[in-house]
Amino acid sequence: MIKTLIAHTAEMDDPESAVAEILGQLELEKCLLKNSVGIMACYLDFMKNEVVRAICERLPFDVVGVNTLGSAVSEAGGQLLLTLAVLTSDDVFFSAGVSEPLSRNYEEPLADLYNKASSKLPDKPALMLTFAPLTHEPSQDHFLRCLEAVSSGKVPIFGLVAADYSTSHENPLVLFNGETYGKSFAMLLISGNINPRFTFSGISEKRVMQRKGVITSAEDNILKEINDVPAMQYMESLGFVKDGKFKGALTIPLVVDYNNGTPPFLRAILNPTPEGYLLLAGAVPENGILGVGVIDPDYILETAAELTREVRDYDFLLIGSCIARTFVLEWDNLTEMDRIRSRLAAAPFLFIYSYGEFCPVETGDGRLVNRFHNLTLVSCAF
Repeated sequence: MIKTLIAHTAEMDDPESAVAEILGQLELEKCLLKNSVGIMACYLDFMKNEVVRAICERLPFDVVGVNTLGSAVSEAGGQLLLTLAVLTSDDVFFSAGVSEPLSRNYEEPLADLYNKASSKLPDKPALMLTFAPLTHEPSQDHFLRCLEAVSSGKVPIFGLVAADYSTSHENPLVLFNGETYGKSFAMLLISGNINPRFTFSGISEKRVMQRKGVITSAEDNILKEINDVPAMQYMESLGFVKDGKFKGALTIPLVVDYNNGTPPFLRAILNPTPEGYLLLAGAVPENGILGVGVIDPDYILETAAELTREVRDYDFLLIGSCIARTFVLEWDNLTEMDRIRSRLAAAPFLFIYSYGEFCPVETGDGRLVNRFHNLTLVSCAF
């Protein structure tokens, strides 16, 4: 079993005060078991002001995580916050690390990271938690396929992409043991007595336009043609483009179906290209079926409530929500976080906003397939 310790602080200017607050909540001397690791999320200023470094230097175990637009635990939630979950156990084992900077040559750094981390475990990993830098070239799907290959496709992969966001992408960072990285990938492998379970927020057919298309040309996360016409031209025919521009593109979910028995997944639109194509926040398959969905505040809150009904009997719950969901909520952008906090009460969970979510989904025959998501609420319980 795993024992979970939760802490948080809003003190981003005084590192020593933040350290005292975190250590006072954790009570490590009384609570730590044989094996331990930390998962941290925080607003960017906690990194800039050396608070993250100061806390990690005082913790006797590895710490992985990301900066984020917002995070929550049962006692607190918000944007200007640092949250920390410590997992500790006698029969569950943890191994964490960070890669060399990733570029178009990402295979070797990711393989080295996985091999080094897995070599420190007493048996095969039962779960891979990932904390990824924000990149679109290559897309996160490439990282996922690489990690599946080095792990022989037998390890469920759950994780988050760093999500510092203002009016533009400011400085999304991955963290490991107090250091921060703009282009490196952090990983936590877990083995032993755990049985991870996953949820993700699907979208019902009633929220998808009846008119569907076929992806006739795509390359990684560039959607080129739908029904043999340029993607922008197709979207304009649906009324989503005016004068060559999208209105609220990030919150228009493209609903993509592999047509192979797995659930449809969502893709966010980033930008049009000069060729009339669409740059997406994740890859799409040629010959996939594409619909256009509609999400609103009711959908965000419905899926948040549904998650709290689905998860039961866990030692720790890690929740990731796409930051685009906060854009849908507009001025009430903390409502999703508050809904989850109110319904999970004092349960040991950590909620993090991300710029993309790794989460397995079930196939028609009950198997798990690793997948990268946008605009989605995901969870991992164990």
